[in-house]
Amino acid sequence: MSSPKELFNKIDQIEPSARLHQSILLRVELYQKAKVFRLKMSYYLTIVLSAVAIIPASQLVAQSIAQSDLYQFIPLIFSDFDIVVNQWQSFALSIIESLPIVEITALLSLALLIVWAINAINKIQPKNNLLQIKTI
Repeated sequence: MSSPKELFNKIDQIEPSARLHQSILLRVELYQKAKVFRLKMSYYLTIVLSAVAIIPASQLVAQSIAQSDLYQFIPLIFSDFDIVVNQWQSFALSIIESLPIVEITALLSLALLIVWAINAINKIQPKNNLLQIKTI
């Protein structure tokens, strides 16, 4: 019987069977397909959850804008345009101060999350019969 050292020295000379080679390639391809499927499903889930969360977030933004003093400043543009032009810095600062920044930021971050997930899904592409995932 040969020693393990002799067997490992001859390992380059040993050819695996064609069936084993085909089985390994099939297993790798199935693993890659499953990986792509799980990755796509996680992105689809992100899109769905973000789309569902956008509805109450947009309602919260609308409610916060209604409660803020923003609606009091907008009619000034039409009624006293000359004063607004002369005092545009103070007027702009007043509008910015009355905006519900936290709610708007939450709404925009949900929209950005949807765009990011759609972009990530589009970067997952099959190549040469074996699926490969581009880096995101």
